[in-house]
Amino acid sequence: MTSPIPGRLLLLDVNAAGELTQIFPNQFATNDAISLVQAKQPILVPGAGYGFSGFRAVEPLGRGRLLAIVMPQSLPSEQRAHVRAETVRGFKPVQAPIEYLDRILQQATLASRDASSSGTGMSSWGFALSDYEIVQ
Repeated sequence: MTSPIPGRLLLLDVNAAGELTQIFPNQFATNDAISLVQAKQPILVPGAGYGFSGFRAVEPLGRGRLLAIVMPQSLPSEQRAHVRAETVRGFKPVQAPIEYLDRILQQATLASRDASSSGTGMSSWGFALSDYEIVQ
């Protein structure tokens, strides 16, 4: 994938059962800088230095969706604490997905308000969806 803006990549999976899992950053991406992406530069997940070479498709069978979020690189570390908490859990569904997504939306809203005075608004955030299907 390629992001039109620079920032920190967050990659989420919503599987066919509706479970939300943070798949990047993850427990193999131990260097915080590995989540940094540059504008208009190809991004490969997993890529060099990630500590793993691929994802394995597992049940449930059916259609899922990947959500890629590019957050501002300047987002304070304490505002990303919930993302780090999911990083160490491994590839397990988020236990409180609504609250998890709500925190991300709150961060985007606050960042947008702060940036609106400079005229950037939500342009420092990026979102993309990609559908997939796991078949037998």
